[in-house]
Amino acid sequence: MAYGLEWRGMWQRIWAPNSGRIPDGYTATACFGWDLGATGAALGGGSPQGMQGQIVGQIMQQQFGGSVGSENYLILKVLAECAAAIDAPSVSTRPASICANADVRLT
Repeated sequence: MAYGLEWRGMWQRIWAPNSGRIPDGYTATACFGWDLGATGAALGGGSPQGMQGQIVGQIMQQQFGGSVGSENYLILKVLAECAAAIDAPSVSTRPASICANADVRLT
């Protein structure tokens, strides 16, 4: 099933594990305690493996996990992207289910 550009854009900005773009490709990990495997399991699309997974996980934690403000910034970014995609008229229910799976909680 094809999804609107809003959905694809939202997806690329919160969980695109093969992109290698930090933080954008891994923003949703803030919602899962920086666990790339749990993020991939909940949202689909796989997760970085091996050395890539270790490096990405370390960078995300070092750059964004050190303060509540940084972590909450990424979580708010996920919420904003989800809200924008869900409100777009061309988007199906798929983003709503993905965003519900993100189970975001501000710390």
